[in-house]
Amino acid sequence: MHTLAQLILGLALGWILSRTRPAPGGDVIDWTGLDPKQAAMWSAFGLFLYAVLLRGRVRGPRLLGLWCVPLGAFLHAFVGPASFEIPPLVVFLFMPLIAVAALVPDTRIDDQLPKPRWIELTGLALAAAAATTAIGCVWRHLPMLSDGTSGATSAHMVVLFVLLALGASAFAPAWRTLRAARLASGALLCASSVACLAALALLDSLATQRGLIEHMRRFGLDSSWLGTWRWDAAVAASVLALPGLLAGAALHALRGRGSLSAVLFGAGAGLLLLPSLVEGSDVARERLALAQWIPLCAFAAATGAALAALAESKDKLRWIPVGASLALGALAAIPKVEAVVILSPWSRRPIIPHMAVESAAGFATVEPGQGGIKLATLDRRRLTPDLEDAGDDMRRLAASVDCVPASARVAGLDVLFVGQLTALRANALLQAGATRIDRSAAWHDAMASMEAALFDGEGGVTPPPGEVLEPGEALARYKSGEYELVVCAAVMGELRLVSEVEPPANTTVVRWLDGDAPLPRSIPAGRWSGAEQQVLVAQGRGLDALQWAVVANGEAPTGARPTVLFAGEGPFEDAGREGEWSRRFDRPILRGKRDRARNWEALAAAQSGSTAQLLCQAGARFAHDQTASSPFESEAQQVELEDGVLELLGRLGVQGQLDDYARACIEGAARVLAQKRDIDRLVAYAEPIAAAGSWPTLEVALARAELETLDAPAAGARLARLGAAAPRDAATHALRAEVLEANNDYAAAAAQWRAALASAPDDHGYSRSLAAALVQAGDPSGRAMVEELLQEHPEDEALRAFLGPGPHGRLLPNQCQH
Repeated sequence: MHTLAQLILGLALGWILSRTRPAPGGDVIDWTGLDPKQAAMWSAFGLFLYAVLLRGRVRGPRLLGLWCVPLGAFLHAFVGPASFEIPPLVVFLFMPLIAVAALVPDTRIDDQLPKPRWIELTGLALAAAAATTAIGCVWRHLPMLSDGTSGATSAHMVVLFVLLALGASAFAPAWRTLRAARLASGALLCASSVACLAALALLDSLATQRGLIEHMRRFGLDSSWLGTWRWDAAVAASVLALPGLLAGAALHALRGRGSLSAVLFGAGAGLLLLPSLVEGSDVARERLALAQWIPLCAFAAATGAALAALAESKDKLRWIPVGASLALGALAAIPKVEAVVILSPWSRRPIIPHMAVESAAGFATVEPGQGGIKLATLDRRRLTPDLEDAGDDMRRLAASVDCVPASARVAGLDVLFVGQLTALRANALLQAGATRIDRSAAWHDAMASMEAALFDGEGGVTPPPGEVLEPGEALARYKSGEYELVVCAAVMGELRLVSEVEPPANTTVVRWLDGDAPLPRSIPAGRWSGAEQQVLVAQGRGLDALQWAVVANGEAPTGARPTVLFAGEGPFEDAGREGEWSRRFDRPILRGKRDRARNWEALAAAQSGSTAQLLCQAGARFAHDQTASSPFESEAQQVELEDGVLELLGRLGVQGQLDDYARACIEGAARVLAQKRDIDRLVAYAEPIAAAGSWPTLEVALARAELETLDAPAAGARLARLGAAAPRDAATHALRAEVLEANNDYAAAAAQWRAALASAPDDHGYSRSLAAALVQAGDPSGRAMVEELLQEHPEDEALRAFLGPGPHGRLLPNQCQH
């Protein structure tokens, strides 16, 4: 029974500590992550519960119990779908089991050890709190060296618990005497705190690209393994090795009735303290960063360890741990500790953030993105869309508003946005009918600063009417029915559950999910096809951009914005998925494609002969066809587009009115074929669809194909028939210019090159083409423009030819860098 009790205690503790950590939950307010303080309270509650139940134990945790802790954490996080935050009901269900295991009599080999005095227990608690806080300060840097998902955090946690068990096992022979064990426990806790400085130095070396690459090569890994078990375990084991081993040895060395409880109380206090240390702190202001708290923790641990050792007043050997602890505390004061800022060292371009904040939820930044758009990140994970996804993100928000019953939209909408608001997101919601936008998320303490940086410089745009709310306040307002719409932004690539919610009668809840993560299994199958919850597949760039939403208390949208699935068309059939453990053995790019394929298959299974079924079947086949590509290939060359996918999209394209997302998928396939210069397949695919309806984008692609086959008159005629319906983007203007040049109308071509350059002013290829067209048209400004461009690029011999007397031929498209 004693062995079974140790097993139960270890498994239950690991399960509780895994479940209560801050990670995205399945409810509404905690959709993007749990409030760190709330999660810390639940984790501390688990430790306090164990401290009370184990107060009669006379020695530290046994090896079997310590080895069961990582097993319990592993079972929760990786066997089946993991949920986070621990409801009170679960706690009360666990308490009887834990209590029975805790009350099993311990062995009496240490009964002769005197009961520790309260001063010794206080010192041990102080040392444990300081050591836990110091390890937590190091721990909080690990997500910035991973993909930031809850799976990575789970891997780090399991590795830490394994290190604790290894440390206890390695030092177990040294604690054969009661005196050695009792005197060493406090000093080892102090040593664990000081060892965090060495871990911090390693983190600082890994913050550079060269340091990270060289370190991971020792494990046979490159950056493509980022986000896998191998990568996460290697990083956590390297950084946490010394603090974890010493802390494990300290735990197993504990002797004396109540000493284990004191350490557990101290560890719980350290967990509670950690979020408050960095709440809203800014590395640019005069506040301590996470790393700078570690020396203070070492001082506190040394004080606690010395106090615990001095309490054993009859033992002359007490001065050894006292001196060792004080020496370690003094050692921690020697190095100058600076903030460790890790900004994706695997990135190919340097990252200079506009703002960097260490919040309670993680390290938050606002940094430049492509095309001048600003990106918000938390622990190096994007919270806002990049330039490529910004338009789709705005349409998703408009589709969310469309889910609100029309009667509730008459007087405007009070909206709660769970996620990071940007100027584009605010504009999309306001244009769709929102009058007030409150926002909340786990990083609420840094949200105001992030908004200030995101909205700054965006054409004078200011944050919309509304407040930044703490999650508890947001939950209270939501439950009181203050909002007509709650929109929860997607958490990219996150394995998660979707719990069933019952919003107030006048509130519609729209929760978005990422298509590159497995479908949730927690929604009862019967609810998927009912009117109370629908699933939407929103607009995107194509079949590789899947996001969908679960809608509660809404109505099926009308119009062309979303594709509505499961609106009474049949039951949902889960296609099945692998667990998170096996998923994280694969590289992220392959993992995401496989998850997307299974999601499409599951979505297709719920349809019954509708156009949506064709779209889902095409999506599943497209995802299955994708393979790993060379990084030296162009973006289009990396996309596999087989005939089966084109056949399904072709059947879909001729079936009457389609929604925006289906049109984007059809047009995206044509765009890929055009960029691949696969002319025959492009014509065979796009011609029937274009003939069946109004498809300006496909007509432009067909005109490009005709130009490629040297049929410039046909291309010109096709573009002329489009007239004002043709897209007004830079690529279309450039195509018109090339067609005009092929027909020797250089003056009109120059006008089109000017229009293309106006849409893309930084495109050097358009500037070259404009200069060449002006020279061909006899415009004197053309030569001056050629000379100016040659000053920037004197090696451009193709353009230099236009300084000669002529005749000049065309500056061919393959000579330009559009």
